[in-house]
This record gives sequence, structure tokens and C-alpha cells, in this order.
Amino acid sequence: MKLKFNLNEIEDFDSNFYRNHLISFFDNNNISTAWRNNFFNKHYGYRRMFAYLVNQFMGKELIEIGTSSGGGTLSLAYNSKNNVITYDRKGAGAREVWDVATLDNVESYILSDDNTKTALGNILEKNDHVEKILKSDLIFFDVDPHSGEHEDEFFYFLIENNYKGLVLWDDTNGKLKMWMKNKLNEIRESYSNIRVYDLLRYTWDEGTTLMCFGEQEITLE
Repeated sequence: MKLKFNLNEIEDFDSNFYRNHLISFFDNNNISTAWRNNFFNKHYGYRRMFAYLVNQFMGKELIEIGTSSGGGTLSLAYNSKNNVITYDRKGAGAREVWDVATLDNVESYILSDDNTKTALGNILEKNDHVEKILKSDLIFFDVDPHSGEHEDEFFYFLIENNYKGLVLWDDTNGKLKMWMKNKLNEIRESYSNIRVYDLLRYTWDEGTTLMCFGEQEITLE
């Protein structure tokens, strides 16, 4: 699979297609002004990039771990030809968009009534959902708190299970900056088959990093 990141293309895609798509979606689903305004906050940089990226996928399984308010989910679901599975923990985020809107290509799960568990913990306790993750083509991982503990648990889980897809890690120039720095050193020393791409210039100030566990071809322009 070949994927490309081009900043000019992302900006053109946003101004000519994506914003109009969002406005129509918000209007048709009676999304509140507060949620709309929140969607276009500082996180919008990576949200528009997600929509641009998933337009290069066709008929693929995309996973989000950490639904929160649903902003990232909405972006991942932009291309209706893909299926998005999103996971969260009980009590996390506003989730307003999923209370009032319908997206035919999104499956949303909260797998535990225990709100002390993270979205990740809920998944790894369920074999059928573990299977969904390992068969997916792209995973967006955004689990609070960004301590590195959950990120490590998931990273080693993917390695142990020979995952061959792509993983997007959020906040890698912010709360996870040191974790990512250490992980890059570890990858160079022990997992040279994994390729890492810093997507900071295409996303937002807190950073997003792409890891390729398979044979995907990535071009940054």
C-alpha cells in the first residue's frame, strides 16, 4: 500500500472539500454550536489530516482507541468506504456526536462498566476485539493519561502478535515527547523493521507520529 502526505494537498482538501462536508454533517445532525466550535479547536490540524489520509484507503478496517468527544472518529469516518471501530472507557469524553448523529461506517464500543479501566484495558480483555485490532489496517491510539505506560503496553502487544498495519500515536511532541524519543532509540536497536514518520508539520503542535509495522510505502512531501 502506498500513502502520501503533502501539506498543500491537505490544505486544498480542507478548504475545498472537508470543511463543507463537516458543515453539512453538523447541520443535518443538529450538532450543537459548542461541539462544532470545539471540533475546530487546536486539534483540528490532525483531524483534517486524518480525513485526507483515510481518503487513500478503500474498504479498510480502521481502529480508534480513545473516542473521547468523537472528533477524531468523525475524521477517520470521512471516507464511507472504510469501516471505523472506536473504543472508549465508561465516562470518558462528551461523546455528543454519537448521541445525536448516525454514521453507517462507525462501530462504537465501551466494553466495561468500570470507569477506572482505560479503553485499552477493555479491549485486551476481549479476544474477539483483539482479533479486530490485529486485522485492522490503521490504528489511532489516543488513551489518557499520556504517561507512556499504556502506549508501551500496546506497542509490545502489537509486536508480540506480529501486527502488520499502521499506527498513529498522538501527542508525540507534547506529553509523549520523551516516550517517543526513547521508543525511537529502542526501534533502531531492536526493531529495525518498524519505520517511523514524524507528521508534526502535517498535524498540530502537540505532534502525531506514524509507525509502519508492515510493507507500506510512505511518502512525505
